Amino acid sequence: MKRPVLLSSLIAVLANGSVSVHAQDAPGLRVTLARAQAVVKDAITATEGGDFALAVTMLRGARSDASAANSLATLDFGLGWVLTRAAERESDAHEAKLRLGEAADAYRSVLEAFPEQPQAIVNLSLVLQRAGDANDAKDLLAAAADRADADAQVLLALGDVQRAEGDSGAAKHSWLRAAARPDSRRAAHERITAIAHALADQDPKGALDYVVEITVAGFGDLAERAAADIVSACHRENPTIAEEALLVWASLRADQQRLDDVAFDVLPHPDTWPSSTLNGLRSLARGEGEAAANAEAWGTDPRRAWIAGETLLLRAERLLASGRPNDAFVTALHAKSLAPGPDAHRGDALKDRAPVALAAASVAARAVLRETGPGSTESAAKLATAFPLAELDAWSELDGSRAQSAMLTAGAALARAGDPALARSYLAGVLKIEQTSSERANVASRALPHVHVFMADAFEREGLMREASEARTEAARRFLRDGNRENSERELERIKLVPGADERLDRGRDEIRKIIELDRELETSTPVRGLERIRAAGLELPRDGLDPSPVLMEAATRSSPRWSREVLGRRAALLELAAREGSDALSARSLGEIANRLSPLQPSLEPSLRARLIEGRRRQPNR
Repeated sequence: MKRPVLLSSLIAVLANGSVSVHAQDAPGLRVTLARAQAVVKDAITATEGGDFALAVTMLRGARSDASAANSLATLDFGLGWVLTRAAERESDAHEAKLRLGEAADAYRSVLEAFPEQPQAIVNLSLVLQRAGDANDAKDLLAAAADRADADAQVLLALGDVQRAEGDSGAAKHSWLRAAARPDSRRAAHERITAIAHALADQDPKGALDYVVEITVAGFGDLAERAAADIVSACHRENPTIAEEALLVWASLRADQQRLDDVAFDVLPHPDTWPSSTLNGLRSLARGEGEAAANAEAWGTDPRRAWIAGETLLLRAERLLASGRPNDAFVTALHAKSLAPGPDAHRGDALKDRAPVALAAASVAARAVLRETGPGSTESAAKLATAFPLAELDAWSELDGSRAQSAMLTAGAALARAGDPALARSYLAGVLKIEQTSSERANVASRALPHVHVFMADAFEREGLMREASEARTEAARRFLRDGNRENSERELERIKLVPGADERLDRGRDEIRKIIELDRELETSTPVRGLERIRAAGLELPRDGLDPSPVLMEAATRSSPRWSREVLGRRAALLELAAREGSDALSARSLGEIANRLSPLQPSLEPSLRARLIEGRRRQPNR
């Protein structure tokens, strides 16, 4: 069990407490805070020399001459620590328990003056556990941990108690709360790693879940050792979990740029693996010629094929990072050749796994971007042949977001490699997914303005200037809708005017410029002046779906309630109309924002408005 801590910083903590030291020290008192500090240091020296009786006498003697809260608390904290050490050395169990009881009373005295002092709480809990009062210790820590700003040391100690009781789930929850504090992140994850080590034999799947969490938190060195434990513990009885842990282990080695010289001696000998998984992984990790791409060596098990493909992807990423794009491209193709197809991901074995083929497409496209310059059609042909659009589109039903990402990266690479027509087809695929998939698939929506930029670039390379102008106008519109005024202005400036362009495009560009000017003007206007400017400009929803609502609503809510109700009320009516008509001009976030802003101003309107807006969104096509 842990020993109570005597922190050198405790004195500073107490000195900065809510009670002023100087206000408490009466004239003529011999034990001020500075004197209490000196006595505690002398008592520590006596304790370390084994003279517990002298240390206790010094502290109690000084305490009788002290009255200031900080001075008393400093002496009591030192007394609790000394008595705990005395109990550790006591051979008589009855006497040891008496010392622990006295130590607990000393820490309680500290908490009477400073109820939230975290180290006193932790030390008291440890003393109670030593005395056999584990429930009291847990209750003490739980009460302190209930606060939203609970101290990290309290949360770590509570997790220790919960773990000792066998409640690993509750312990992990407490430790993760402690991990939110930067100075306790590693201590918390060291404890979580200990659970993974302990579970490796009895519950390897549960242990692996812990390892993944530790990995995501950024503590690769801790996770690596735990993953190796899982592989060693279950490679005979549970090869499926062992292979998954092996992938985590290999990925951590790759992150540390140690995949080429993997120390396989820390894992079970390859001969103990019936499926020769470790031999296969060694070939994959070290890229041993064409053998690395031999899918037959991995059989027909989709999980093993997925692990093989993921491992090769790790190598491809490393090759790309080290400036070897050609090798990265080839390795990404090998990964795809091993990867299971869409049907395998529809089954239980891989239903929650990211498709290797889509990630391989993104890596290969990034490799093309790095290895080629304008005019290199050879790389464009290789990319389009290896990852045809129809194949990526087939994946979109299972994972629309990653399919979008793969198409977007491929489109950018093809445009740069000198095949604008083919690039446009991939970029059009991104937009198709946006229009036909559920909203949850469009996590890359912030990248969509860039899709139109790439499309405009491709059109210009083909000499299709009118189409380029339309695409660039759409990019400006989307940038403005996302609040990126600078990018919107940049795209407007890049538009090359086309003789005879239709009036609709001109109106759209003018509307964008007006909103940009209004946005800029409102930044320096007073709320009332800003609202007058908005009123003069008109509050109608622009024809092309542009929405200046963030600036408008900020100006509204900073002004008087009467102005706010007028402006927000008119916007609410426009938003409701837009939703009812199925317009996609406004995002769900904008609709929710207006309803939330109306709530404190017109509570009776908000519920019915929200309901009508939701109904309007439901009626929109493809939603």
